[in-house]
Amino acid sequence: MRRLYFLLPDLETTHKVVDELLLARVEERHLHVIAAEGVALGDLPKASLLQKSDFIPAMERGVALGGCNRHTGRCLQHSPCQELWSLVVQCWRLVYWVPGWVHGWVA
Repeated sequence: MRRLYFLLPDLETTHKVVDELLLARVEERHLHVIAAEGVALGDLPKASLLQKSDFIPAMERGVALGGCNRHTGRCLQHSPCQELWSLVVQCWRLVYWVPGWVHGWVA
């Protein structure tokens, strides 16, 4: 999934950009406008809570990393140096998996 982000100075410019995107045949369901609290967006397409956050892409990354982690752990579990590999896998989880999970919930 690719996203283009535009940082615009005011609502007038935002209306112009949205209109240009609509004229370029970008469907309105693909446009999401986020503004500071208290700014009335009027008829501009507003972003939902999931679109404002990074929740869905973070969950996709978490599922992919979790699957890789499980596969790696299963393969290494049957190795001659099982205790050493277990330690390596646990360190890998702490270094890569936990920060991604926390970022997914905080973002």
